[in-house]
Amino acid sequence: MKANRYILIVVIFAIAFYSYSQSTGLEVLDNAFKNKKSTKSLWLVNPNGGYNKNFKLPDSISLFKNLEYLELRNLGIIELPESIGQLKKLKSIRIYNSELVKLPESIGELKNLEILYIQKSKISTLPTSIKNCKKLKELWIRESEMSAVPSSIFELKSLKLLDLYNNEIKEISHQIGKLKKLRTLYLASNNIDELPSEVLGLKKLEKLYLNNNSLKELNPFFELKRIVEVNLSMNKLEFVPEDISHCKKLTFLDLGSNKIRIIPESFRNFESLENLRLDNNQINEISEGLFLINSLQGLWLSNNNITSFCEYINSNSALLKLVFSRNPIDEEEVKCIKEKLPKCEIIFN
Repeated sequence: MKANRYILIVVIFAIAFYSYSQSTGLEVLDNAFKNKKSTKSLWLVNPNGGYNKNFKLPDSISLFKNLEYLELRNLGIIELPESIGQLKKLKSIRIYNSELVKLPESIGELKNLEILYIQKSKISTLPTSIKNCKKLKELWIRESEMSAVPSSIFELKSLKLLDLYNNEIKEISHQIGKLKKLRTLYLASNNIDELPSEVLGLKKLEKLYLNNNSLKELNPFFELKRIVEVNLSMNKLEFVPEDISHCKKLTFLDLGSNKIRIIPESFRNFESLENLRLDNNQINEISEGLFLINSLQGLWLSNNNITSFCEYINSNSALLKLVFSRNPIDEEEVKCIKEKLPKCEIIFN
């Protein structure tokens, strides 16, 4: 209990200091906490939203010898000192809303670092030394300025989650296949137009998010035996790989906002799929196989060119929600659909 109270005091003091100080450093922090070597968690937060663009973390941060968790939120911090590499027990760094352009090379000295989370920065690459963070399990560089995935990332053999959401990445290196333990790959909102086959060979992958890119085609999915969630919406896909239905554990598949015209008959082979989004495509005809997915609970078909599909609906369907707004479907067809799915929420306006 004593340790927990001490951590709370650090948080309160840090917030109070930054809220009322116009300083560009942490002089108060220097004086107040330089002897507090038992501190394990430190949050520096600006609760007012705006930030001072000249804010710097002082070299004296290295005095927190037992620090394990560091969070810097809404400070507009412009750099991390090289001395951060002296925090040998640090397990987690989280930085939100910063002016960071790069990370110090000393980041590679953090041998116990497990989580590195940076959201909203000006970072365009990572230091090569990051490959020395052998225990790193989660790497998040979101809403930043990266145009490529640094090769040093592919040396992080313990990595389970890689999130590079909303950067400027155009391609993914074949080296991504080295990340054998990867379970979550989040590359949404980039400029990726091609996916190397090595991505679909990550056999432990459970979640794959590639929405809002420029993908035109995909490699076979058959290797992804553990995949649970796949989001491929807002791309330029015209075809869906037939073998995607071999992903027996897949529960969520989003193919919305593409250029898909045909749904493979093989979709009937899905065993665990619960939610399927096919809205905003160019689908003219629905195959019978779509309504033979026994596990399917939610189906989105809005904004296509579908005229009918009632004849394919199985009265024993598990569907709980069906959305087919903005399709040229007449009233008789709608009535038929409602009669076959009396317990399903149907949206068609």
